[in-house]
Amino acid sequence: YLPSDLGAEQIRRLIRVYQINNASWWRYRPAPYPGRALLLRATEGPIAENPTLDWHGLLTGDWETVDVAGTHRSIMAEPTVHGVARLLKDRLRRRDG
Repeated sequence: YLPSDLGAEQIRRLIRVYQINNASWWRYRPAPYPGRALLLRATEGPIAENPTLDWHGLLTGDWETVDVAGTHRSIMAEPTVHGVARLLKDRLRRRDG
């Protein structure tokens, strides 16, 4: 998974970022959000089996769910991410227009 030319110092930094992200994930306690929200839901993988992705208790305002073809990770990778970007751009235009 790592490039062959990655040096020891870069690997140490990557491990440190991973450790910080992991610790943050365990400590984070989300609060309810009363504003408008757009939920992008992957159509493939285990996440697709949960229709609200457990956001129903946190999103207390108006919200819309849009299904995006792919897995939780693939929807934010090439080439699907371009469609996600267009979707977000369209929603922002509608909101501002």
